[in-house]
Amino acid sequence: ADGARTATLLNRLWPTLRARVQGPIRIVDVGCGIGYVLRWMAANDALPADAELIGCDFNGALIDEARALAREEALDVRFEVADAFALGEPAHVFLSTGVLHHIAPDALPTFFGAQRDALAFFHSDFRRSALAPLGSWVFHTARMREPLALHDGILSAVRAWPADLLLTAAAEGTGRPISHLGARVHRWIPLPRAMHTIAMLP
Repeated sequence: ADGARTATLLNRLWPTLRARVQGPIRIVDVGCGIGYVLRWMAANDALPADAELIGCDFNGALIDEARALAREEALDVRFEVADAFALGEPAHVFLSTGVLHHIAPDALPTFFGAQRDALAFFHSDFRRSALAPLGSWVFHTARMREPLALHDGILSAVRAWPADLLLTAAAEGTGRPISHLGARVHRWIPLPRAMHTIAMLP
């Protein structure tokens, strides 16, 4: 679901990105873990062929696993133990899944500000609501293998930042308009999603 949702967002934006970028469109996944989102998109040919996919994480064990899986699956995805904002090559789009709640509120403007020169970003995280603990548990059980990461499941929902805080921090850091996507399952039904997305668009 994470890969499909991200691919849908990127494909809607692709004509705009293509009009502004010469050469491959570089997409960098911040805190990619074992690279599920990028590997899903590559395995399913979910993006145009001119997409360059790069995953970054500070956890070397997770990057080693991401690289091994990408080799096994014969996927054209690059994974680096690195700061996603200091790769030495500009990213056109940044994305992340389940990362924002790990960042302290006073550090959020700096996090978003490091992406102000990109064309866009999509950061999806747990949404603070009654459904968040269940969504967080499902996410971590499906995606995580290390005991500490599994334990983090419920705590992630408790730490989830409210949308207003994230939107304010993103606007402060980037100086650009910020969008809030996926707040409800359906716009006419007041049922919140377990995940929501903070987006900066071109």
